[in-house]
Amino acid sequence: SFWAKRTLPNSTGTNQFYSYTNGGSSPYNQMYWQSGGGFQWQNHDTTTNTSLITSQLFHDPSAWYHMVFTYDSTPATPSSTSVKMFVNGVQVTDFSDETYPAQNVVSQVCKPSVNFPICYYPSTAWYSGHYAEIMVVDGQALDADQFGEFNSDSPTIWQPIDISGIDVGNLGCYLEFKDSASLGTDTSGI
Repeated sequence: SFWAKRTLPNSTGTNQFYSYTNGGSSPYNQMYWQSGGGFQWQNHDTTTNTSLITSQLFHDPSAWYHMVFTYDSTPATPSSTSVKMFVNGVQVTDFSDETYPAQNVVSQVCKPSVNFPICYYPSTAWYSGHYAEIMVVDGQALDADQFGEFNSDSPTIWQPIDISGIDVGNLGCYLEFKDSASLGTDTSGI
């Protein structure tokens, strides 16, 4: 789960990465805003086993987006009920590319031997924008309503809730960015 506000629209003509695991070597997991405006989430071992590209476009550099991704490949046939993407509290169901993993394919996120850098790509496709409240949860596939809620007075406005009580598991983290001397401090307590 993370909140993001992009400072550049997709008119820059480059992909803007949220993360790219394992230093650019295979296997990897990547999440990024495509140059055309969609958002792509991809998990790759020797081949791409998971790929979701939104049909929805994200062109507004003044908007905050709350993105939540859940990954559970334990069902015999993983699908949109086990591997999910949420934007501002709503599950994305319209994709220009939609590939789900085979049963028990391990994600490259929360894997002991794989680094999970934020705002990284091994070339020049850096993310331009702001992040808030990044949480990576290991061992649970939580939906968006565990991280946010619709405002009771303005039901189209998605807002954060207190997530400090969520157990991030053995390999998760919680980045609140509240310590100006050390912005990337993990405050999950693990």
